Amino acid sequence: MDIYFSYWSKGYRKELDELTLLMHKISAHLAKCHYGADRVFMLTDRESHRFFADCGYTSIVPLEGVDEIDPAYGEVWSLGKLFAYRQICDRGKAFCHLDYDVFLWKRLPAWLENAACFVQNKEWDAFNKYEADKMKNNAPNKGLLHYVDSSSYAYNVGIFGGTDLDFIRFYANKALHFVLNPDNKEIMLDTTGRFTHFWSKATIAEQLYLRAAEIAYGGITVQPLFDLPYGTMIPAEAECQEKGYTHLWGAKNNPEYRKTLTSTLRQVYKQLLSEG
Repeated sequence: MDIYFSYWSKGYRKELDELTLLMHKISAHLAKCHYGADRVFMLTDRESHRFFADCGYTSIVPLEGVDEIDPAYGEVWSLGKLFAYRQICDRGKAFCHLDYDVFLWKRLPAWLENAACFVQNKEWDAFNKYEADKMKNNAPNKGLLHYVDSSSYAYNVGIFGGTDLDFIRFYANKALHFVLNPDNKEIMLDTTGRFTHFWSKATIAEQLYLRAAEIAYGGITVQPLFDLPYGTMIPAEAECQEKGYTHLWGAKNNPEYRKTLTSTLRQVYKQLLSEG
């Protein structure tokens, strides 16, 4: 299985500081340990290519399509990942895309790698938490959103991939069309404070839309690494340790933790390099 990372300079984290690059380096190093030094790739735009030169990727591949996108779409920061998913499918091999703040201390289990499509976990009550009603009620072209409602969950895609490239391509194409449809430009670029959370549009477009695509496509089941019971949002620490899985999530953005986290990850990366 090939491993991919992606980075769009107009998206979620626009500044590549030391902490962000350390996370990239550690995640890529661990992926190479489990999957091979020749199977870990970064897809990024022209602006960011140079920053990843010493992060240890097998190669750095141009992320197609994003350099022509209006930077205002950076509010939908998952757009870069959607472009990456589609491009990876065109390479014709089963894959896993990793968020850069996900560390695989162990290889993913075979039952997950062999799944048609896999993710980290379900996110319960996502329609409401993502404020998807505001999108569904205001987007002139709703795309696949009519397949989801207030009872719908979504998928956390800290990891994402699978063997069914036809389905993944279907999902990525539909999600990209939904975000970039000219009819939806006003709601996608909304700056009026309609959405309470800065991440709502991005998670609707990627994580909730994946659930909508699963329903629309039919005959496929998205497989989570962590099978969380209803109402549970975060995997238990014991299960994360068992599976050798760390996802830093919001901790990396907390100003109180960033200095300590940077220092800790410096030591982690130094130790990994010393171990080979």
